Amino acid sequence: MKLLAIETATPICGAALTSGETLVVEYRAAIRNAHGRLLTQAIDRILTDAGWQPDDIEALAVSIGPGSFTGLRIGLALAKGIALARGIPIAAVPTLEVLATQAPVDKGLIAPLIRSRADEYYTALYERSATGLAAVQEVRILPWGEIAQAIPPEAVLIGGAADHPPLPGYRIAPASSALPSAFTVARLGWRRLQQGRRENPDLLEPLYLQEFIVGKPKQPVFSAEGHAR
Repeated sequence: MKLLAIETATPICGAALTSGETLVVEYRAAIRNAHGRLLTQAIDRILTDAGWQPDDIEALAVSIGPGSFTGLRIGLALAKGIALARGIPIAAVPTLEVLATQAPVDKGLIAPLIRSRADEYYTALYERSATGLAAVQEVRILPWGEIAQAIPPEAVLIGGAADHPPLPGYRIAPASSALPSAFTVARLGWRRLQQGRRENPDLLEPLYLQEFIVGKPKQPVFSAEGHAR
């Protein structure tokens, strides 16, 4: 199966082509506020490099969030447009699962972190064992000051916490593994499709998770970068 994967939920703009779970070409850029400009160019480029035509794409995988409001809209709109126009299946991949999958951990707990705003983070808890990766705690938004109370100290943290002092007692995954990869989106999406977990493009929406905001409920307000305030 020839698959196109898209990652735009974070500051990374990424696209990858795979044959099953085997990487063919990947593009990844960390240029601020450039997803709308770069994504279609990236897809054209990797198709050319792979020697594929657009009609060769048989399936899609897209990073579904949580993450940047604007980035998610850009990636999902393009993925849905291709899926509807071509009538091909699409898989939605949680962005926190992408990060957890990339953690260089053989076994144990993994807590991916994606920045929501200055002092808040999307997070969840996964556990890697001999049977694979499993979610053990639901996605939520936490202020940085509550991370230590909410995440077990034996968990490995991976993701966007570089703006804060290291949390004592926690292991931090190296920054090189903390950039979401469209190739990881592709592998996870391919597995979902093999399990029959395909989405209806007409109904597919980004995973914003505003209902998980800690504290007094309020209407979300978004910055120019697409982050919830």
